[in-house]
Amino acid sequence: NIVSHNWGVGSIENDNDDIAKEIRDQNSKVWNGNIGLISSSDYFRTNTNMTQCSTHLLTQTNFTICRTTNWLYKNVIYWTISSISETTYVFCVNRGAYVGSYSSDYAGAPRPAAYLNANITLTGSGTQSDPYVIV
Repeated sequence: NIVSHNWGVGSIENDNDDIAKEIRDQNSKVWNGNIGLISSSDYFRTNTNMTQCSTHLLTQTNFTICRTTNWLYKNVIYWTISSISETTYVFCVNRGAYVGSYSSDYAGAPRPAAYLNANITLTGSGTQSDPYVIV
């Protein structure tokens, strides 16, 4: 049920404050595969408070709010697929709930992501006691 996807792997600017530019930069280079990592813009776009939490700078400024409004925040450090232009630095979601740049040898965990076939059917409500199940 996992399908191949074009993952945006183009490098982006550090401390970016323009989500549209970040998405364009990420998508300027793609890698096609079945399993990848979320991009930094994927993390921002899963926040229900886009006014205060939609970019690197906003999330750093408003991290106490952003950690309560983003369902991808888990109080652990994990890698994104996004790198910084002309460096060996990569973005991680950190315990502060914002996306920071770290050397590629920094201790973080992978958080795999996949795209599912659009024709699947799910049961369940997506909660811990009633998780989604592919039927």
